[in-house]
Amino acid sequence: MIPVIIKNFGTSTPISFMKIAAWGTAKFEYVKNFKADDRLPPSNWIIVRIHGCDFHCFSSIHEFEKPNDSNAASLMNSCASSLREKFPAIVFAYGVSDEYSFVFEESEFCERQASEIVSSFVSYFGSAYVMKWKEFLPDKDLKEVPYFKGRAVCCPKAKIVRDYLACRQFDCMFFFFFFFFFF
Repeated sequence: MIPVIIKNFGTSTPISFMKIAAWGTAKFEYVKNFKADDRLPPSNWIIVRIHGCDFHCFSSIHEFEKPNDSNAASLMNSCASSLREKFPAIVFAYGVSDEYSFVFEESEFCERQASEIVSSFVSYFGSAYVMKWKEFLPDKDLKEVPYFKGRAVCCPKAKIVRDYLACRQFDCMFFFFFFFFFF
């Protein structure tokens, strides 16, 4: 590493960046105590659920076909596939509309910090959505930035993972039943 010399204001003696970094690290070490430890418990399956924020408005602005625009759905599926390729710890993904659940077995990904896992997934998914937009919706301009929220859920047993996914599937069937019969 090439040392960087910074002029010490008030004197003519130069100070190396390495000295400043060492001093700063020691002086502000206490700040690390304020970082929340949101580590997920070990020996648990982790499910990360991503959900589009305000996608009713987003889909209206972009004039998506109702109830499910096939190009927009293909875009979401492609983003989910990209996420699966980027994070090979994912063993299963389930999606409907603007929501996806990603399941992975016990893993030390992001040191099991829930906030880091969720922010990594949401950030990557949203970026993929924007980057792939023209591939799936070539005749539409992206008029508003899509954004997603997420959460991590821990499941200590495979049966609970199955029940969680069954619950998501029920919500999907209820949504489409409601939409087709009442709209």
